[in-house]
Amino acid sequence: MQILINAEEAILTLVPATDEESETIAAIAARMKPEEKLKYGGRGTDPEGEDFCTVFLHAGGESEIVEEKVNPNFTVVQRQFTGSTKLELVGTTEDDKYAIGGIRNACYFATGGLIFLGETMYDGKQAINVTAARCKHCSANLIEFGRCEWKTCAKCAEKCEHEYKRGMVHGPGLDMGVGEFCTKCGSGKPREESEREKSVIEQHLAVKEELGMPVFYKNGPPNTPEEAVQLQRLARRHAKANRA
Repeated sequence: MQILINAEEAILTLVPATDEESETIAAIAARMKPEEKLKYGGRGTDPEGEDFCTVFLHAGGESEIVEEKVNPNFTVVQRQFTGSTKLELVGTTEDDKYAIGGIRNACYFATGGLIFLGETMYDGKQAINVTAARCKHCSANLIEFGRCEWKTCAKCAEKCEHEYKRGMVHGPGLDMGVGEFCTKCGSGKPREESEREKSVIEQHLAVKEELGMPVFYKNGPPNTPEEAVQLQRLARRHAKANRA
């Protein structure tokens, strides 16, 4: 799937790259009306590896929440769809794959799906236009994850009379950290010129120290930010000893 990004109008154009994708896009275009939602149905692993993901979207049909207890301490909760037209977004190029990662974040954390705007043609192929959300102040289209989360476009955020609060922050370059953000529009408080930007590990340590939430890494070791700091110290000592 090719993902064309119109940043100015906040519109994504989904262009099929295979015959199967063309059939699915045609079925969705025939089935959906403008403003209806392509519902988010989870993520998959990109064929080229775990660095990227695929995204499942569903047009129409019904859905229900299903819980599956994998073991006494772990329950998987997922949404199952029936009677829907399923579209899997699999990126063609690296840029497409990054765009799909952004779509996943917007859908998972903020919107629950994409808004169908209508069908179009690109390079002789039938395609569809979508956006992720709408600004709650002016109804402008939104595709950027942070804007979708707060339902506020950049222009309206500029007009906001910010009220900052310290707490959990996250974004495309940081899974979780601690910082100051506006409780009205979500904009982060600008750093002072002399203020150093914290590393990801420092941000993870702050999450535990300030918010009381321990952080664990999936593909360790290191399994925690504390272990990561210890490994960094050992590496520096080893490098210093080799130079001596």
